[in-house]
Amino acid sequence: MIKKLIDYCIENQFIVLIFMLFLGFFGIIAVHNIRLNALPDIAPTEVIIKTDWSGEPPNLVNLRVTYPIESYL
Repeated sequence: MIKKLIDYCIENQFIVLIFMLFLGFFGIIAVHNIRLNALPDIAPTEVIIKTDWSGEPPNLVNLRVTYPIESYL
C-alpha cells in the first residue's frame, strides 16, 4: 500500500505539489484564525495533607510525615 502511494506520488509530482501547497495555505490560515483562550498552568500541583501527631511540634510533623507524602505524590 505504501509502495503504491509512493509510486503514485512519483508519477504525479505536479498534483502532489498542488495538494501540498493547498494544505500549507489552509494550514497557515487555520493557525492565524485559531483563538487561544487559556494559558497552560505551569504552577506545581498543590497537595494538602492534614496529619495529626499529638505532642510533636508542627515543624517536626511537617518534616517527618507530611513532606515525604507530598514528595511521593
